[in-house]
Amino acid sequence: LQADHPATWLWQVHGKRVIRADELDNEADGVWTDQQRWPCVVLRTDSLPVLLARHDGSAVASVHAGWRGLQAGIVAEGVEKIAPNGEPVSAWLGPAICGKCYQVGDEVYRAFTSDNAAFRPAFQQDATPHHWRFSVAHAAMIELASLGVEDVQGGELCTACDLERFYSYRKEGETGRFASLIWLDQ
Repeated sequence: LQADHPATWLWQVHGKRVIRADELDNEADGVWTDQQRWPCVVLRTDSLPVLLARHDGSAVASVHAGWRGLQAGIVAEGVEKIAPNGEPVSAWLGPAICGKCYQVGDEVYRAFTSDNAAFRPAFQQDATPHHWRFSVAHAAMIELASLGVEDVQGGELCTACDLERFYSYRKEGETGRFASLIWLDQ
């Protein structure tokens, strides 16, 4: 990477704030840029990284989509930042904990589905009462489809199923973090 600018590192808070790469207040869960060679970075373990790019190559964003941020609208915020007039966007979903491995309670299910039934397919009822298996990648795909993002790649790799290549905080406890980066390079 031949960077003209230092990577933008975030103080991630599991919200929906997406900042421009040159903002000084880095308390956010997403970062975007329209500047060349300015890496936009999110860190995570089992949460979903969503990398976004305008089709015309003029802007990119990286968002950290844990269940709280995803439910709050972090993906929509990222798309809005790089495509405020509905310009075509592509998305890549990185490795994250899958729906077979991620158990959540009724409160997460209700947070997603009480106002939007479209998210129901991202959940499967668990054998444990009042628990669900939740696919953050599936929920992100539902959100992206509702935003008109048709070109979506990835989302099939699980951090908890594939401990040969990844590590999982939910499965292993204390771990390091993965960085997901995107930048413009023309």
